[in-house]
Amino acid sequence: MPNSRTRPIRGAEAAGRDELVARSLQSAEHCLGTQDFGTAYAHYLLVLSLAPELKEEVKETFQYTLFRWAEELDALSRIQDLFGCYEQALELFPDDEVICNSMGEHLFRMGFRDEAAGYFHKAVKLNPDFNDAKENFYRVANCMFAKKAGARSVYACELSKTMYELACDVVAANKMEAGIKLLHMKSLDIEIPKHIPERVGVKNIAGIHLPTNVKFQSPAYPSVDTEETVEPYTTEKMSRVPGGYKALTECFEIMTVDFNSLQELKSLTAKTPDKIVIPVSNEGMLDAIVVWFVLQLDDEHSLSTSPSEETCWEQAVYPVLDLAGNEAELCSALANLQTSKPDAIEQICVLESTEIALLNNIPYHEGFKMAMKKVLSSLTPEKASQAMDTPCQNNEMSSGPAPNNSVLSSSEPFYVLDVSEGFSILPIIAGTLGKVKPYSSVEKDSHRIILDLISEANHFPKETLEFWLRHVEDESAVLQRPKSDKLWSIIILDVIEPSGLI
Repeated sequence: MPNSRTRPIRGAEAAGRDELVARSLQSAEHCLGTQDFGTAYAHYLLVLSLAPELKEEVKETFQYTLFRWAEELDALSRIQDLFGCYEQALELFPDDEVICNSMGEHLFRMGFRDEAAGYFHKAVKLNPDFNDAKENFYRVANCMFAKKAGARSVYACELSKTMYELACDVVAANKMEAGIKLLHMKSLDIEIPKHIPERVGVKNIAGIHLPTNVKFQSPAYPSVDTEETVEPYTTEKMSRVPGGYKALTECFEIMTVDFNSLQELKSLTAKTPDKIVIPVSNEGMLDAIVVWFVLQLDDEHSLSTSPSEETCWEQAVYPVLDLAGNEAELCSALANLQTSKPDAIEQICVLESTEIALLNNIPYHEGFKMAMKKVLSSLTPEKASQAMDTPCQNNEMSSGPAPNNSVLSSSEPFYVLDVSEGFSILPIIAGTLGKVKPYSSVEKDSHRIILDLISEANHFPKETLEFWLRHVEDESAVLQRPKSDKLWSIIILDVIEPSGLI
């Protein structure tokens, strides 16, 4: 009976393995409690090598341990050990998008951008909904975003060979090769018409000329289809930035918030931005504004997240636009300083992707133009008949002459109100159709400025276009015509899908 001897041996091996796994798990948890992340990481490696079936159970704790241990290795400049840990982790979890993305972030910080791009791309392929990886890979997505927004032709350039090849793969996978042209070169080396046959962009929409000093652009990170708010900053441990950084000003306090005061928190949400003047103490180029907080726990103790403190907190980094541009642009601006007009300054208009798609939709605007022209044509004889019928009605009531305003009604303009959502040039199109007084209901001041510039570029009289929400105090009067109890000649609404809900 040979098998009777082997069974107890196998049972003893399994029991010994289970006991070792249990002890290692217990030791790993104890090490995490004492913040001994290196030892905890070693225990988890032993557990997963002996019991692969526990992968899903310890996955999140293993990731946390790996990331904290990697931070310590990075701070100690033990780069080879850091990447060794990630290689071990990826052997255990080859399809883990979080570990791939973290590996890419470390590579990126150390200047290995091509290698980092490969890991970011892999993370996005593993989980297309992983926002951290998508943000790291957003440059590739921008060209696809522009194409989906309705642009006829999209050109994108990328100097990095890896990023260029990855961009080609992404564009091909989404079947957009015909509309997106990728250039493997620097943006400063692009020439027209050598590399791009013509300047891109819509110049004329339903007879409305878009001025050259108005630039329409989308947010850097598209988030129209999600409910998540895209913050205008990123985070970074400034003390570990390769090559360091140079502070142009001394540290200063932006605001103080009392979290124990509900009234103060409510007032903070409605507070308008304040202007802060800070003297510059060092010479240099302004690349970003770095923000952190100091939490006052009591009279004696506080928690600071400043770059000089050794904590796990990163600082908020707000990138700023290039204020001066390159030397050639600066010289050009100085040369034309005395001759340039104020309206020649480029105006940026930030629109959502749906608004950009609508602006590029020529048939949409042509259709509305034809519809408005048809309605106004049908209303013209009606006005004339009203002017003729009114005296007869008055004669039945009185033998006196007809009031003057009944005669003037035939000379009144048509009042057109656009209440469609978001940015719209339909009121300006309506203003080209004759004696029309168009009103726009856009809410953003930046959009109103752009509509005024478009009106001016199309030689509209200054008061042709008005913004209706400036005149309305009560929402119930939004459909009432200005200075009149009559209704509007035309009200422009959004195109409604046949869902039965209006």
